[in-house]
Parts: sequence; C-alpha cells; structure tokens
Amino acid sequence: MVINIPDADGTMRNLITEHGLLSYEDIRTWAITNVVAQENRAAQDNMMLFQCLLNSVSEDVKKKLIPKSAEHKVNDTSIVAMYYKGLISTVEVETEATVAFIRTKLTNLKGKIKEMNFDIDQFHAYVEQQVTSLASHGKISEDLTVYLFQAYETVPDDEFSKIMRMKQSDYLMGVTDLESKDLINYAQKCFDVRTTNSDSPWLQKSKEVIEFEVMTATMEHLKVDNLKLSRALKSKAKFNAKPKDGKTNKDYKPRANSGKYAWKDVSPKPGEDLIKKKGDKTYNWCTHHNQWTLHKPEDSKLVSDRKAYTAEIVKDCSDDDDDDNSNTSTEEIQSHQYGNEIFCCSACYE
Repeated sequence: MVINIPDADGTMRNLITEHGLLSYEDIRTWAITNVVAQENRAAQDNMMLFQCLLNSVSEDVKKKLIPKSAEHKVNDTSIVAMYYKGLISTVEVETEATVAFIRTKLTNLKGKIKEMNFDIDQFHAYVEQQVTSLASHGKISEDLTVYLFQAYETVPDDEFSKIMRMKQSDYLMGVTDLESKDLINYAQKCFDVRTTNSDSPWLQKSKEVIEFEVMTATMEHLKVDNLKLSRALKSKAKFNAKPKDGKTNKDYKPRANSGKYAWKDVSPKPGEDLIKKKGDKTYNWCTHHNQWTLHKPEDSKLVSDRKAYTAEIVKDCSDDDDDDNSNTSTEEIQSHQYGNEIFCCSACYE
C-alpha cells in the first residue's frame, strides 16, 4: 500500500495522519524499493492515486507546486506520497513553529467558541482538525481537557453550563478520569439533547442573568434621564448667573444720554445715512446699542461679548448629545439671552 510507509526507524506510518513523521528521504527510500521500475500492485496504486490527486488540485495550487516538481519524482517517476507531502507543505510549514501555532490555537478555545456563536457542532469539528494536525507531527495537547472546560464554561446556556460545571467538578476532584475525547463526546451529547428541546431553546439564559440585564438597562436609562436634567439645570443656572461686572443679563441696556448728548439716542429715520459727522469725530448708528457711537456696529463690544456667551451656550447644548441623541427643549432654547436679545443657538437644532 502507498498509504503506509516506514520511517527511518522502520516504524510504519500512515501518510494521511502522520505525514509530519515521514521525511522525503523516508518516502524516497521506500519508493525505490517498492514503486520505481516495478510491475506490481504498489506501482499501479501509485500511478492511479497520483492522477486522482493531481486532477483534484486547483490550477492555482498546481502552479505553486511546479517549482517543487523535482521533489516528488524518483527517476522521472511521480511518487504520490511525495506529491501529497509537497501539497501539505504548501498550506502548512512542517516545523516546530507549526506545532507551536497549533498549540496556541488550542489554548484559546474559549475565544474560538464565542467566535462560532457557541455552535458546538462547528466547535468540535474545529478542535478535531487541530488535534489531527498536531498528531500528524507526532504531538498531542496534554492540557486539551482543561482548554475544553474553559470554552464550555463560557457558553451562555443555563442548562448546558450547569451540566458541564458538574462534570468539571468531578474531574477536578478526581471522581472521574476524563480524557479530552471523552469530554468532547459528553459535551456533544449534551448539546444534541439541548437542541432537541423545543420548550427550552439553545442559549437560554438563566433567570439571574436576565434579571441582571434588565437592571443594567434600567440603570442606563436613569443615567440618560439624569444627564438630561443636569443639562437643563446647567442651562438655567447659566442664564441666571451674573456676568463679571455684577449685573444680570437684563441689566445690559444702552446707557441713556441727556443734555447736549441727547442726540445720540435719536435713531435715524428710514433712508437717512447711518454715519454722521460731529465736529472732528465720525459717529455710526450702532444697532446693538441703539445709539450713535464712535465704533462701527460690527465692532461693538456687545457683539464680541455676545459671541463669547453664545459659544458657551452652544457648547452646553452640544455636550453629551452623542450619549442621548436628544434635542434641547423649547424652554432651554428660549433661555438663551444676552442683553435685551433672546436667541436660539444652532446646537439646539442639531
């Protein structure tokens, strides 16, 4: 048979499951004696299996194997066992690094089972694949049972978790001698029973977990409500706070003029010029002060002060919008005031 080949020590190795324990030289030595220039059953099997394997490989993989064509031939005879080994080498490097990589994947089974959405069938197929790859290199995972228990205890199915915890307790206390393959079979049976129970669907959470999730959701809702209230109170406090000069917002009114300066309070009639000369000074009608002033309307201090105050209000209204996605209430919008003006900031409409 071309499947069972002796290694350097004469131990028969299965090409499929123990290819990592067979070197190219082991296969070459066997082929020279049993296949090359022979007219026997082994030579016929070799030829047919080679053609079968060659036809089953994709064109992309064939191209990758072309540079290695000399490695699977002995005296121009293609040896299927050597071709198979070369094929395996294209998908995994047969070194200690490969073994270490497989071991690493087995240590993180609890992450893998979560990634598979706790599908036990799929999970066990993955574990079997890793164990087989490890065995092909003549290695085993001595702690696989521990890694399996770590994965099973993360499954969010109440009944399954209870059963596996009891099994783990017996294992740790030495009540039962449990190998990894026995644990896999046991877990598979538990999964099969659980998934056939229509009254209790798979991944059914415990009562305690459900209550905890409800409580957490309620607390988050209260947190959002308190955040809204805090923002409303902050806006109201900002409105009622006194500016640096000690005056309230309502005290910001244009100063009254009297005597020879009374003209400063007389607004221009429609169509009149908004700039006038008085002696050697030029006055502008300031719509913010409602007075004739030496500064231009756009240079009014009330404008800069108002912009600064508006920026603070906008910041207050924008704070925490990403958390609750709520709009400012009508009352909050109307509370934005500076001087004798009431305004709405853009943040209220975002």
